[in-house]
Amino acid sequence: MNGFLDLIVDTWKIVIDGNPMYRFNKRLGLLKPKLKSLHYQYTSHTTSYVVEAKTKLAVTQTTFNGSF
Repeated sequence: MNGFLDLIVDTWKIVIDGNPMYRFNKRLGLLKPKLKSLHYQYTSHTTSYVVEAKTKLAVTQTTFNGSF
């Protein structure tokens, strides 16, 4: 979540000349590719994350069941 807020703050700190609506739209335009990149970073390869989590669960359950 920190990465998200940092992106917003850093983008809004950029000095842009023009009327308020132009500056707002320009900042949104600058922010869009950064947010897309952040989204891809955290949501890509979800299938491999699920497989990894299932493997860890199986190992943990086997270890736990074997301790009795």
